[in-house]
Amino acid sequence: MTTVSPGDFLRTKAVTPLNGQYWAAGVQLRITTNFEPILNAAQKTFEEGIPPGHDGVEEIRLRFWVEDTPHSGVPKSKPYFRGLDHLVFAGFDGRNSILINLQDQVGIGRFTPEVASDASFWETILFPALLTIVGPSAGLTPLHCACVAWKGSGLLLAGESGAGKSTLSLALAQSGFDFLSDDRTLIGEHQGRLLAWGLSREMKQRVDSVTQFPFLSQIKPNEIFKRPDELRFDARKVSGVHHIRCCEPRWLVFLERQSRPAFSLTHMPPREAAWRLESQLHRES
Repeated sequence: MTTVSPGDFLRTKAVTPLNGQYWAAGVQLRITTNFEPILNAAQKTFEEGIPPGHDGVEEIRLRFWVEDTPHSGVPKSKPYFRGLDHLVFAGFDGRNSILINLQDQVGIGRFTPEVASDASFWETILFPALLTIVGPSAGLTPLHCACVAWKGSGLLLAGESGAGKSTLSLALAQSGFDFLSDDRTLIGEHQGRLLAWGLSREMKQRVDSVTQFPFLSQIKPNEIFKRPDELRFDARKVSGVHHIRCCEPRWLVFLERQSRPAFSLTHMPPREAAWRLESQLHRES
């Protein structure tokens, strides 16, 4: 039994004997914990182990301690984040939180058994949030873009919230494109190539999109952080949609809302496109 100081909320001195190593968006992700379901969730989300020939790439280290006291269940509100210099605190409720050191690419967290056992929570909420926060320190840039691909070549769909990124990415995925992400995409250079990675297999659509996609009425939405105006679901549940982890982005399209149905394409100078993307970047990027 490990003796822990009452003031050590994150249990930095507690023993976390289990460990796993994963390939996440072109970086090494090393997780140590005292709770095996966390490693199981990581195996479902990332590739286990490091592919041959990729030694020496950036590494993100995470340590998660899980208490043995029952709790009231999974938190029902979105996480909140606070930052100070190179430190970022992510809080979910009074007993589930993470402290991240961006400078050292290290995160330590404490969780209840209920939260730690919820694989969907880790796959769709926590792991994507962690990669978004720590990614810039490891050479990754989170873009507010959806992404689909055709034979390995990626199409980035950028635009403000409500511009139609999720709707168009789902429509293209049903038309034969591979699906990577529908809202946030990680971009980074790897072995001389610019690559794009998705943060989650989850898709989201507004409830009224059922008129465009009738099959959505048959899909049970993800219950985590459920909103009455939004449907969240696993891309694998959609017939005909093929999910991929990575592609090489070659095209960029900015979507703009119109007052009535219309379609047109206008060439945009590279400088303006870069300015539009940079205006939506996280400060750390």
